[in-house]
Amino acid sequence: ELTENGKEFVPVAERLLTLYREAEEIPRRKKSPLLRVSTVNSIAFYLMPAVLKKMMSDRDTCSIEFKTGRSSDIYGYVENGSVDVALVSDLLNSRRIVPFPVFREPFVFADGFAGANPSLTADKMEFLEYFLNGKKWAVIPLLVARRFKRQDVWICPMEGGPEDMTIYGLTKENRMDDQIRRFFQCVREELQMIDGIELFSGR
Repeated sequence: ELTENGKEFVPVAERLLTLYREAEEIPRRKKSPLLRVSTVNSIAFYLMPAVLKKMMSDRDTCSIEFKTGRSSDIYGYVENGSVDVALVSDLLNSRRIVPFPVFREPFVFADGFAGANPSLTADKMEFLEYFLNGKKWAVIPLLVARRFKRQDVWICPMEGGPEDMTIYGLTKENRMDDQIRRFFQCVREELQMIDGIELFSGR
């Protein structure tokens, strides 16, 4: 049983507990919203650094969680809610997602300034860059070619090459909040600087 002093302390302790809980909420209130992004590898390496840097420089920015994957995996990420917005290169069927075109790019010929002698096939665009020497060439998307850091690779348009590649945007159940709109805006702003890329209107 509480003493008289103990009884008088109870309301004080309750007020202190309430104050402590309110103090704990302060950092949570100020924490920026989280945007979870996923793209296929070629987009991750050759477009996302500039896009995410632009988003992070905004005054009212959000925290960003980013991961890469194959198109089929990324559809699953968006469907199960572990990713908010994504860019993929494949158009797949989904009950909860309606993919929409964001941009289209042609394939170009990249040559290491010598005779053509293909000897390597790779599923990672960034991997091919290291093998474009004096005896190697590759057919790659325009975005990849424009982002090459090397200056000794010759890039030229192609006739009769692969069909242009369309990159699709994904959001769960057509969700489109301010942060997702800002993401697509930054993507378009970055791509506008690259001749030969066709941007689709809309989101």
